[in-house]
Amino acid sequence: MALPLQRETELTDKNPSLTEPPSKPSDLKIVPIQPYDAKTSSYMADLAAEEVEIVLKQAGETISAAAEPLHEFGERLVRSYDGLVQEAALAIKSQVKRLRRHAEDDPVRFLTIVAAGAFVVGFALRFMTRSRHA
Repeated sequence: MALPLQRETELTDKNPSLTEPPSKPSDLKIVPIQPYDAKTSSYMADLAAEEVEIVLKQAGETISAAAEPLHEFGERLVRSYDGLVQEAALAIKSQVKRLRRHAEDDPVRFLTIVAAGAFVVGFALRFMTRSRHA
């Protein structure tokens, strides 16, 4: 692990030549990094948690402002979908009532139509399965 390097002399505003990198390795000394103690570590964790809360709050405000048009679009889409579902339900109800009325008016004719439809569907299924296995 590499340790940070520091100059032997202090950098000052009075001596701008010291702001340049050292020309010789002898001008540098190894300074060990001090480990965090428990107080410093918990303090840093608290600061990091506060920073995270601030960032999340700002992100939430930004996202909510950007998502407002999408939310409105979603609401309009749901309203139109609900309208279509209600219209389809009403159409199905009216067709069921019409079918029941026909079944009550002439039950023999209704059963004949249902039997003929079942025969045609059965014949078509039999023909399709036979042509696939041939």
